[in-house]
Amino acid sequence: MLTKIKKLIKNNSDFFRFIVVGASNTLITYIVYNIVYSFGASPTLSNIIGYVAGIVNGYYWSSKWVFKKDRSHRSAIKFLILGIFCLALSSVLVFLLTHELHVHARVAPIISIPITMIINFWVNKVWTFKGENPRTKQNLTEDDTDKITGPEDK
Repeated sequence: MLTKIKKLIKNNSDFFRFIVVGASNTLITYIVYNIVYSFGASPTLSNIIGYVAGIVNGYYWSSKWVFKKDRSHRSAIKFLILGIFCLALSSVLVFLLTHELHVHARVAPIISIPITMIINFWVNKVWTFKGENPRTKQNLTEDDTDKITGPEDK
């Protein structure tokens, strides 16, 4: 069972790394949201400022650790476009949750963040950081593959 779990993590390491980065983004977004909201800002403005803080953190760690791609102007622009889209989606969700469904303002981002996190991972993987991932088995020698998977996985 433990071997299967380890193999699952190895085969999906990008996603598990993204979960860690996403958790840090969520924490940063939520902390900044609550700080700004505590100063009297609206839930929507608090969400925007918190989300921007999460975008900055997310780009740094996604390019450096999750997808292991060089940070380029092209990937930064794509990441920013996706971030703005997810920010708009998140802001609409927070607005609808707080104004239409009367969800408490401190609970609304807990609902909206996971939705945008899933969209973020998928679009970053297939668009922003598209291409050969250096951690995958492609283009590795047999010895390199053994280091990643172990000889028993052949």
